[in-house]
Amino acid sequence: DGVRDAGTPISSLPFTISAPGRYYVTRDLTSAATNQNGVTIAASDVTLDLHGFTLHGFLQGSDGVFVSGGQTNVRIENGSVRGWFNGIDAQTATASLISRVDVFDSGQFVGDGSYGLLIGADSVIENCNVRNGKASGIRLASGIIRDCVVTENGDDGLQAFGHAYVHSNQIIHNAKHASVYDIRLTGRGNYLAENEFNTELTDKSAQQSTTTIVRNVFCYVNSTGGFGQDDIVPYNPAAEFNTQGC
Repeated sequence: DGVRDAGTPISSLPFTISAPGRYYVTRDLTSAATNQNGVTIAASDVTLDLHGFTLHGFLQGSDGVFVSGGQTNVRIENGSVRGWFNGIDAQTATASLISRVDVFDSGQFVGDGSYGLLIGADSVIENCNVRNGKASGIRLASGIIRDCVVTENGDDGLQAFGHAYVHSNQIIHNAKHASVYDIRLTGRGNYLAENEFNTELTDKSAQQSTTTIVRNVFCYVNSTGGFGQDDIVPYNPAAEFNTQGC
């Protein structure tokens, strides 16, 4: 019954990780109660391997994987989370990684503040699939998002807050009401390259955002707040070899 592997097995929910090391899921697991996170990571230097399995949740007030406190070097990889309020909430983790994770059906309603994936500063999200969330898809404090598909979420597909490298993603068909976007960028030093998206907003009003936009396929871009003295890169998508794809 289950998988034998190096590390500590996880065979039921909820489960709390309180020491560094490698942990792995042994089978598809379902939350036993509402308002209860699936896996809580309360240590740095942790690898959580979902091992191709799915963590199923009850939505209300609970996260599939929750990182508590300011942990570093947390890796979450290789599986699925479905039906939680936040799929993976690692917003206080830094220098961490979410890789090859599929997130489906997060949140309860449009505008409820939920996300498929959240991660803190200097982190990476790669090869992930975030679909059909009631609210937003991904929130990245700073770092890299690459080779992901983010689609059919009710609010912003991606929110990034400065020094974000957004490369080779399909972030499309999100934003089910007019005030949200597939990609929303604020802060300095963003780089948006070789993505496919419908709508993008660079909000320069709060943090004097600077964004380089190159080799994307897009439908609509918008810049609010005007340019400030720190705008090194002119916001001119047409001049950066982008293609209007609608």
